[in-house]
Amino acid sequence: MESEKLISIFLKGVWTKEEALKKFDILEDFLLKKFFSSEEKSLPPELKDLPKNFFDYFSKENAPSLLEKMEAKIEKIEPLVIYLPFSPSKREIEKIGNFIKKKIRKDIILEFREDKSLIGGCALAWKGLYKDFSIRGELKQKRKKIYEIFSQYLKKKKWKK
Repeated sequence: MESEKLISIFLKGVWTKEEALKKFDILEDFLLKKFFSSEEKSLPPELKDLPKNFFDYFSKENAPSLLEKMEAKIEKIEPLVIYLPFSPSKREIEKIGNFIKKKIRKDIILEFREDKSLIGGCALAWKGLYKDFSIRGELKQKRKKIYEIFSQYLKKKKWKK
């Protein structure tokens, strides 16, 4: 249960799985050096967003096993995959991440993929479900109706000639 709470705190300012794993590597390096090395280790800038009491959960005795549990949980996280017709900037990732964490889930991890075939929107995939919220998705959904309208139009044009 302790590792669940730590993961939740740890993921607050993290948007992607890649970012989570990179930040975890920095945390692991920092804590292992802190507890098992004689060299003086200051808090890396990448970890300064974590609350001070976050580090109180770790001790020389529990750090290796707690870190192992945390890493396993991070590895198992299934990200919300966001397909966009472009590659988002770091600022756009942050804005999208803030919105999703506020509206959907605080501990969600995102994965961005570029899909140039999307038109004016995005598609989402999570836990085996895929939903296309782009214009392309709308056109696919309404393909039959569009075909019927064009067919009727073409039939009327043939009769007028």
